[in-house]
Amino acid sequence: MIPQTLATVVTFFAFIAPGLLWNIRRERREQALQQTAFREAGQTALVSTVFTALSSLALVGLGQVRPGLLPDFGALLTRGSDYVAANIGSLLVAALIEVALACGLAVTVEAIDSRRRSLGGLTDLPFMFRIFREQRPQGTTPWLRVRTKDGTDFWGYVGSYTLADKPADGQIQLVGPKLTIREKGEVEAPGADKGDRRELDQWGAVTLSGEQIAWISVTYVDDTTGDVVPRIAP
Repeated sequence: MIPQTLATVVTFFAFIAPGLLWNIRRERREQALQQTAFREAGQTALVSTVFTALSSLALVGLGQVRPGLLPDFGALLTRGSDYVAANIGSLLVAALIEVALACGLAVTVEAIDSRRRSLGGLTDLPFMFRIFREQRPQGTTPWLRVRTKDGTDFWGYVGSYTLADKPADGQIQLVGPKLTIREKGEVEAPGADKGDRRELDQWGAVTLSGEQIAWISVTYVDDTTGDVVPRIAP
């Protein structure tokens, strides 16, 4: 009874694997819609059925082209358990190949479909982690211009920051060298002229809470040359 139950569980998970993989990848790229448990299970089962059928047909076709490479599926249907008992090893290999092929098809089709519909994506990582860590070129430090809600601008390197589920709950610390401020109402001059910007030579750092920040611009400065380096594409 136990081996049969284990085999049933393994078969079930092997069958739904393509649908689960499809849904996981789509939820990473897009905002997941609120669905009932029944609808979500039905979608997973439908996707799994499609890709399992396609991969099974591919295996049958390969077996016709290269006889002996895979189990005889015709004999499996006619002889049943006798054929299974005599060819258990090759059947297990064929089953693993079928699951891998179905999952590969699910990943490939989902990726093509996502690129066709959208150039963007979603992530459950806080945006500051992505900007300051994932997209930061190696050997650079993020240089920020932070505009507060009262109109004051700060420039500086990222010293440290806290992550929070809501951006308003986070904090950013700006540090020097060249830690700079332009207060509300002061002149913003174009080009090399900094207008009323002034360096905070005596300040060690500036810490801003998320609820104070209106927007942030980010560039990446090479630690050796001081040149601006393009970010890593997401």
